[in-house]
Amino acid sequence: MGDAATALPMGVLGIVLVAAMAISAGLILALRPYFARYALARVNARSSHKEPTPQGGGIAVVTAALASIWLGAWLSGLTADRQLFVISVTSASAKLSWSPARTSLAKKAS
Repeated sequence: MGDAATALPMGVLGIVLVAAMAISAGLILALRPYFARYALARVNARSSHKEPTPQGGGIAVVTAALASIWLGAWLSGLTADRQLFVISVTSASAKLSWSPARTSLAKKAS
């Protein structure tokens, strides 16, 4: 692990955690009508549910995680080049995970 000089203060971690939870919950509530319209898991013989169920909440969770990582990098006092590195790596990761999800949502919408 790191030494005390590189550790985030507990207050910053608390702010980042609360921000992640608030962003995730807000996005799930805001996007739920869209998911109910375009991203329903259809009931079939292998389903564990009896009614069509909205899916896609992971998009809100990933967005909240990225936003909280960026907030933590900014609040931690990282130098600008390290903040840019954190933002670049997390954005690339999100892009790689978003591409297959976006394709499957587009297929369901049509």
